Amino acid sequence: MARHKWTSDEDQLLRGLRDGRTPWNQIAQQLGIPKTNCLRRYNTLAKAAVEWDKEMDNRLLESYVRHRKDLWSRIEADLKVPWLSIEDRIFDLGKKKCVRK
Repeated sequence: MARHKWTSDEDQLLRGLRDGRTPWNQIAQQLGIPKTNCLRRYNTLAKAAVEWDKEMDNRLLESYVRHRKDLWSRIEADLKVPWLSIEDRIFDLGKKKCVRK
């Protein structure tokens, strides 16, 4: 199957619908594009909209260090594994591209 080439009008409609909390099924139906493709496109657009620079990188790292234990604490409770082990393992899996679906 040929890959869909998104137009700027479709991008704008997609962003508007999703930013307005329209469910993915409705967005897909309105655009006539599979839900998975809409979700991927929205994520691509959202990532591109962030202007990462050194200052933002530093703020991200500082925020991560400040909140990292809280990020993993629910998984720690579910798995009964120390959060540092969970953090290490998830990053190992991410390096293997297992986290993305």
